[in-house]
Amino acid sequence: RIDRDGFAGAENRKKLYYYGTLEEWFQIDFVNIWSNPMLYASHLYILNNNNEWQAVTEVVVPEGISEIEERKYYNFSDIEKVIISSGVQKIGNYAFYQCESLKDIILPASIKTINVSAFYGCEALENVYYEGTIEDWINIQFGNSNSNPMYYAKHFYMLDEKNEYYKVNELTLPKNITIDNSNAFS
Repeated sequence: RIDRDGFAGAENRKKLYYYGTLEEWFQIDFVNIWSNPMLYASHLYILNNNNEWQAVTEVVVPEGISEIEERKYYNFSDIEKVIISSGVQKIGNYAFYQCESLKDIILPASIKTINVSAFYGCEALENVYYEGTIEDWINIQFGNSNSNPMYYAKHFYMLDEKNEYYKVNELTLPKNITIDNSNAFS
């Protein structure tokens, strides 16, 4: 746990060297935005198997997590790929805010809520891979247009009956479907 305002005033810190694993990082309880050192830093480094510092470029949200907390990966400038494991239901406000190198994200069908500006500034995002149905996608509660990764992404992929991704070029919506979510197709 990092208490309130633990890194307030650390504006000149652009790199963070963390001796733990990404799984351990995910378990840290940041009390508020100023307790997360990534509020100011834009590059997170962890030790690799050769005991050398390596920039974090891929994040796999571990199994057993139901929520990605607010600002958990805030400003991680080097992340290129995010894989969110099945079971995650909620992505918090600003969770991937300004992850400016993010190109690919895999979202499970379990996602029900993506809060305000979760993907704000992810302008390099190219591909969203979604494991649910179009009905599931439409029912996701998006906080605003920057919550929807499709606001930036160029391509949307879904799973077919063989459990293989295909690029969605057009949609056919069932007659009985209601779209109450104005950000579902941002």
